[in-house]
Amino acid sequence: MRRRLQRTAPRAHPAPLVGARRPETQIKRAREQALREKRERKQEKKDARAAARAAGETPAWEEEGAADTATPDLVPDEDPSPAG
Repeated sequence: MRRRLQRTAPRAHPAPLVGARRPETQIKRAREQALREKRERKQEKKDARAAARAAGETPAWEEEGAADTATPDLVPDEDPSPAG
């Protein structure tokens, strides 16, 4: 008796190699993508400011006012009396 090899019919949709994504995974991936984009935007701003400084331009925040005059109340006055 000859044994017939059983062949299974090819599947219409092969089994996925990776498991289905959970909603938590999709949320985590979206959050990571948002953080990555935020870091990229921040780096682009830093690069633009560095290029402006290299070209000799004054950054916009320095044009509005010097750092020492912008926050005079945050810098404590020197007390002439000795501490202690």
